[in-house]
Amino acid sequence: MDALAVADALISKDPKSADAHAWRGRIIGSLAQGNPVDMMKYGMGAREEFEKALTLDTNNWNAYLGRGILRLMASPGYGGDVGGAIA
Repeated sequence: MDALAVADALISKDPKSADAHAWRGRIIGSLAQGNPVDMMKYGMGAREEFEKALTLDTNNWNAYLGRGILRLMASPGYGGDVGGAIA
């Protein structure tokens, strides 16, 4: 079973798990690296998972870290922002 399938299974078991959403975001975010087409394809999904995790748990460090990395790695046209990543 691949990592994304595991995250999906965890979320289906407990949809209110901030940790599961944050990890799903990190997994999707790793798929977004490499080229602009992948960033367009996976970047938004990763961002949505991080926001969901933070809605469920405003102190979820993994979601903050993932969101920051995503903002750091994305081009400005796709939400990249070094200052926002640091914040």
